[in-house]
Amino acid sequence: MACEVLEMIAEELDMGARDIVNRLICDEKSDSCIRVNHYPPCPDLQTLSGRTLIRFGEHTDPQLISVLRSNNESSLQICNRDGAWISIPFDHTTIFFNVGDSLQFQIAVVDDIFRRAAFEREDNAVIVSDGKRRREFVQGIHMV
Repeated sequence: MACEVLEMIAEELDMGARDIVNRLICDEKSDSCIRVNHYPPCPDLQTLSGRTLIRFGEHTDPQLISVLRSNNESSLQICNRDGAWISIPFDHTTIFFNVGDSLQFQIAVVDDIFRRAAFEREDNAVIVSDGKRRREFVQGIHMV
């Protein structure tokens, strides 16, 4: 599925051969990893006095794309271009694709249109919400 998404991005940006990005990750030197993140419940939310408790601080993802699937806990946030943090709604049927640093760099090298496209990577973070546990499965797609 990740390869298909990368091919659609390449096609949308008119990068030539539809499989140009896919060829980068199919090389035997490339890799991908699957990570399971578990954020346990936080029972003491009442003591925070309205402050946001951070589980995984502000960061960008280093790979081409991250493919995330989570339980019903909506604690993933992205920072938009105006600097506002926006919660990403999740349910167990949702798959979320996050553009990583490597994809932004590769496309910027190929064609400057990426800077104006909707495929720009965003800072993201995980916060505590409603004191529930959060589990997510993340596949990070890397290249040579």
